[in-house]
Amino acid sequence: MSIITKILRFVERLGQWLWHTGKMSLAAVIFDYGKVISYDQDGHYLTQMRRLSGLDQETFERLYWQYRDDYDAGVLNGAGYWQAIGKGAGLEFTPSLIQELIRADNLSWSRTQDLALRWATELSAAGYKIGILSNMHEDLRVHLQQHATWLKTFDHVVFSCDAGMVKPQAEIYGHVVSGLGVAAGDCLFLDDREVNIKAAVAAGWQGILVHDLREAMREASARFGLPVASLSAAA
Repeated sequence: MSIITKILRFVERLGQWLWHTGKMSLAAVIFDYGKVISYDQDGHYLTQMRRLSGLDQETFERLYWQYRDDYDAGVLNGAGYWQAIGKGAGLEFTPSLIQELIRADNLSWSRTQDLALRWATELSAAGYKIGILSNMHEDLRVHLQQHATWLKTFDHVVFSCDAGMVKPQAEIYGHVVSGLGVAAGDCLFLDDREVNIKAAVAAGWQGILVHDLREAMREASARFGLPVASLSAAA
Protein backbone atom coordinates (compact mmCIF):
# COMPACT_ATOMS: atom_id res chain seq x y z
CA MET A 1 0.00 0.00 0.00
CA SER A 2 1.47 3.36 -1.02
CA ILE A 3 1.96 6.26 1.40
CA ILE A 4 -0.64 8.31 -0.51
CA THR A 5 -3.21 5.51 -0.22
CA LYS A 6 -2.55 5.22 3.51
CA ILE A 7 -3.00 8.97 3.96
CA LEU A 8 -6.26 8.96 1.99
CA ARG A 9 -7.65 6.11 4.07
CA PHE A 10 -6.63 7.85 7.29
CA VAL A 11 -8.35 11.07 6.21
CA GLU A 12 -11.49 9.12 5.28
CA ARG A 13 -11.55 7.42 8.69
CA LEU A 14 -10.99 10.76 10.42
CA GLY A 15 -13.93 12.30 8.57
CA GLN A 16 -16.12 9.36 9.48
CA TRP A 17 -15.06 9.59 13.15
CA LEU A 18 -15.84 13.32 13.23
CA TRP A 19 -19.21 12.57 11.72
CA HIS A 20 -20.10 9.89 14.23
CA THR A 21 -18.95 12.02 17.20
CA GLY A 22 -21.28 14.78 16.10
CA LYS A 23 -18.62 17.35 15.29
CA MET A 24 -19.77 17.65 11.70
CA SER A 25 -23.29 17.33 10.31
CA LEU A 26 -25.11 17.38 7.01
CA ALA A 27 -28.75 16.87 6.18
CA ALA A 28 -28.73 17.29 2.40
CA VAL A 29 -26.46 16.82 -0.60
CA ILE A 30 -27.22 18.93 -3.67
CA PHE A 31 -25.82 18.06 -7.09
CA ASP A 32 -25.25 20.24 -10.10
CA TYR A 33 -26.37 18.52 -13.31
CA GLY A 34 -23.82 19.37 -16.02
CA LYS A 35 -20.42 17.69 -15.47
CA VAL A 36 -21.51 16.33 -12.07
CA ILE A 37 -24.53 14.14 -12.74
CA SER A 38 -23.94 14.28 -16.48
CA TYR A 39 -20.73 13.85 -18.39
CA ASP A 40 -19.23 16.78 -20.26
CA GLN A 41 -20.92 17.78 -23.49
CA ASP A 42 -20.97 15.02 -26.10
CA GLY A 43 -18.58 15.93 -28.90
CA HIS A 44 -20.67 14.12 -31.52
CA TYR A 45 -23.69 16.36 -30.99
CA LEU A 46 -21.51 19.44 -30.55
CA THR A 47 -20.03 18.80 -34.01
CA GLN A 48 -23.53 18.21 -35.34
CA MET A 49 -24.71 21.59 -34.02
CA ARG A 50 -21.74 23.37 -35.59
CA ARG A 51 -22.41 21.65 -38.90
CA LEU A 52 -26.11 22.48 -38.80
CA SER A 53 -25.42 26.12 -37.96
CA GLY A 54 -22.80 26.51 -40.68
CA LEU A 55 -20.51 28.34 -38.25
CA ASP A 56 -16.83 27.81 -37.66
CA GLN A 57 -15.81 26.42 -34.28
CA GLU A 58 -14.63 29.70 -32.72
CA THR A 59 -17.73 31.64 -33.76
CA PHE A 60 -20.08 28.86 -32.73
CA GLU A 61 -18.58 28.44 -29.26
CA ARG A 62 -18.50 32.19 -28.64
CA LEU A 63 -22.15 32.69 -29.57
CA TYR A 64 -23.31 29.44 -27.96
CA TRP A 65 -22.16 30.65 -24.54
CA GLN A 66 -22.82 34.37 -25.08
CA TYR A 67 -26.60 33.91 -24.84
CA ARG A 68 -26.62 30.84 -22.60
CA ASP A 69 -27.48 32.55 -19.30
CA ASP A 70 -30.56 34.18 -20.85
CA TYR A 71 -31.62 30.80 -22.26
CA ASP A 72 -31.05 29.05 -18.93
CA ALA A 73 -32.91 31.76 -17.00
CA GLY A 74 -35.93 31.55 -19.29
CA VAL A 75 -35.42 35.03 -20.70
CA LEU A 76 -35.04 33.39 -24.11
CA ASN A 77 -36.86 30.26 -25.25
CA GLY A 78 -35.22 27.78 -27.60
CA ALA A 79 -36.26 29.60 -30.75
CA GLY A 80 -35.13 32.95 -29.37
CA TYR A 81 -31.79 31.55 -28.26
CA TRP A 82 -30.90 30.06 -31.64
CA GLN A 83 -32.24 33.09 -33.46
CA ALA A 84 -29.90 35.23 -31.36
CA ILE A 85 -26.98 33.00 -32.31
CA GLY A 86 -27.91 33.20 -35.97
CA LYS A 87 -28.32 36.97 -35.81
CA GLY A 88 -24.96 37.28 -34.07
CA ALA A 89 -23.38 35.55 -37.05
CA GLY A 90 -25.39 37.46 -39.65
CA LEU A 91 -27.57 34.45 -40.43
CA GLU A 92 -31.24 33.53 -40.13
CA PHE A 93 -32.09 30.02 -38.97
CA THR A 94 -35.34 28.47 -40.18
CA PRO A 95 -37.84 27.03 -37.66
CA SER A 96 -37.09 23.49 -38.81
CA LEU A 97 -33.34 24.04 -38.44
CA ILE A 98 -33.86 25.47 -34.97
CA GLN A 99 -35.74 22.32 -33.93
CA GLU A 100 -32.80 20.20 -35.13
CA LEU A 101 -30.39 22.38 -33.17
CA ILE A 102 -32.50 22.15 -30.01
CA ARG A 103 -32.65 18.36 -30.31
CA ALA A 104 -28.88 18.04 -30.81
CA ASP A 105 -28.24 20.42 -27.91
CA ASN A 106 -30.46 18.40 -25.58
CA LEU A 107 -28.77 15.15 -26.56
CA SER A 108 -25.32 16.65 -26.10
CA TRP A 109 -26.02 17.04 -22.37
CA SER A 110 -27.97 13.80 -21.83
CA ARG A 111 -25.23 11.31 -20.96
CA THR A 112 -25.38 10.69 -17.22
CA GLN A 113 -22.74 9.18 -14.95
CA ASP A 114 -23.98 5.95 -13.43
CA LEU A 115 -21.69 6.55 -10.45
CA ALA A 116 -23.37 9.87 -9.62
CA LEU A 117 -26.82 8.31 -9.70
CA ARG A 118 -25.75 5.29 -7.64
CA TRP A 119 -24.22 7.61 -5.06
CA ALA A 120 -27.35 9.76 -4.91
CA THR A 121 -29.39 6.61 -4.27
CA GLU A 122 -26.90 5.50 -1.61
CA LEU A 123 -27.12 8.89 0.14
CA SER A 124 -30.91 8.82 0.08
CA ALA A 125 -30.96 5.32 1.57
CA ALA A 126 -28.64 6.56 4.33
CA GLY A 127 -31.16 9.24 5.29
CA TYR A 128 -29.83 12.30 3.49
CA LYS A 129 -32.07 14.50 1.41
CA ILE A 130 -30.79 14.82 -2.13
CA GLY A 131 -31.42 17.64 -4.55
CA ILE A 132 -30.38 19.16 -7.85
CA LEU A 133 -29.51 22.80 -8.50
CA SER A 134 -28.68 23.40 -12.14
CA ASN A 135 -28.53 26.13 -14.73
CA MET A 136 -30.76 24.48 -17.31
CA HIS A 137 -33.01 25.76 -20.07
CA GLU A 138 -36.59 24.58 -20.44
CA ASP A 139 -35.98 22.43 -23.51
CA LEU A 140 -33.44 20.26 -21.70
CA ARG A 141 -35.56 20.17 -18.56
CA VAL A 142 -38.55 18.89 -20.56
CA HIS A 143 -36.32 16.37 -22.34
CA LEU A 144 -35.06 15.00 -19.01
CA GLN A 145 -38.54 14.87 -17.49
CA GLN A 146 -39.65 12.77 -20.46
CA HIS A 147 -36.67 10.41 -20.54
CA ALA A 148 -34.80 10.46 -17.21
CA THR A 149 -36.71 8.25 -14.78
CA TRP A 150 -33.91 8.78 -12.23
CA LEU A 151 -35.15 12.34 -11.59
CA LYS A 152 -37.75 10.86 -9.24
CA THR A 153 -34.90 9.76 -6.95
CA PHE A 154 -34.29 13.36 -5.88
CA ASP A 155 -36.28 15.02 -3.13
CA HIS A 156 -36.23 18.48 -4.73
CA VAL A 157 -34.88 19.93 -7.96
CA VAL A 158 -34.35 23.56 -8.91
CA PHE A 159 -33.72 24.38 -12.54
CA SER A 160 -32.82 27.94 -13.44
CA CYS A 161 -35.44 28.14 -16.18
CA ASP A 162 -38.16 27.67 -13.56
CA ALA A 163 -36.55 29.95 -10.97
CA GLY A 164 -36.04 32.77 -13.48
CA MET A 165 -32.43 33.21 -12.41
CA VAL A 166 -29.11 31.42 -12.73
CA LYS A 167 -26.26 30.43 -10.47
CA PRO A 168 -24.36 32.16 -8.94
CA GLN A 169 -27.23 34.53 -8.10
CA ALA A 170 -27.72 34.28 -4.34
CA GLU A 171 -31.50 33.92 -4.40
CA ILE A 172 -31.46 30.64 -6.29
CA TYR A 173 -29.74 28.87 -3.40
CA GLY A 174 -32.62 29.86 -1.14
CA HIS A 175 -35.07 28.05 -3.43
CA VAL A 176 -33.22 24.80 -2.75
CA VAL A 177 -33.09 25.23 1.03
CA SER A 178 -36.79 26.02 1.29
CA GLY A 179 -37.72 23.17 -1.05
CA LEU A 180 -35.73 20.60 0.90
CA GLY A 181 -36.77 21.96 4.28
CA VAL A 182 -33.23 22.05 5.67
CA ALA A 183 -30.93 24.69 7.11
CA ALA A 184 -28.33 26.23 4.81
CA GLY A 185 -25.51 25.09 7.06
CA ASP A 186 -26.61 21.47 6.68
CA CYS A 187 -26.27 21.49 2.88
CA LEU A 188 -23.38 20.23 0.77
CA PHE A 189 -23.21 21.39 -2.85
CA LEU A 190 -21.23 19.72 -5.63
CA ASP A 191 -20.60 21.85 -8.72
CA ASP A 192 -17.95 22.02 -11.44
CA ARG A 193 -17.65 25.84 -11.39
CA GLU A 194 -15.78 27.63 -8.63
CA VAL A 195 -17.96 30.74 -8.83
CA ASN A 196 -21.03 28.63 -8.03
CA ILE A 197 -19.32 26.95 -5.09
CA LYS A 198 -18.23 30.34 -3.72
CA ALA A 199 -21.82 31.58 -3.94
CA ALA A 200 -23.05 28.47 -2.13
CA VAL A 201 -20.50 28.97 0.66
CA ALA A 202 -21.55 32.63 0.90
CA ALA A 203 -25.12 31.38 1.38
CA GLY A 204 -23.96 29.27 4.33
CA TRP A 205 -23.60 25.93 2.53
CA GLN A 206 -20.64 23.58 2.40
CA GLY A 207 -19.18 23.07 -1.05
CA ILE A 208 -16.96 20.75 -3.06
CA LEU A 209 -15.61 21.78 -6.45
CA VAL A 210 -15.90 18.81 -8.80
CA HIS A 211 -13.14 18.14 -11.30
CA ASP A 212 -13.41 14.37 -11.01
CA LEU A 213 -16.46 12.75 -9.41
CA ARG A 214 -14.51 9.99 -7.68
CA GLU A 215 -12.17 12.48 -6.06
CA ALA A 216 -15.13 14.63 -5.00
CA MET A 217 -16.75 11.60 -3.37
CA ARG A 218 -13.56 10.80 -1.48
CA GLU A 219 -13.40 14.40 -0.29
CA ALA A 220 -17.04 14.23 0.83
CA SER A 221 -16.27 11.08 2.80
CA ALA A 222 -13.15 12.58 4.38
CA ARG A 223 -14.71 15.91 5.33
CA PHE A 224 -18.23 14.87 6.23
CA GLY A 225 -18.22 11.11 6.70
CA LEU A 226 -20.61 10.57 3.79
CA PRO A 227 -21.08 6.96 2.68
CA VAL A 228 -19.29 6.18 -0.57
CA ALA A 229 -19.75 2.43 -1.01
CA SER A 230 -20.69 3.27 -4.60
CA LEU A 231 -17.01 3.88 -5.26
CA SER A 232 -16.16 0.26 -4.52
CA ALA A 233 -19.00 -0.95 -6.72
CA ALA A 234 -17.65 1.20 -9.58
CA ALA A 235 -14.06 -0.04 -9.23
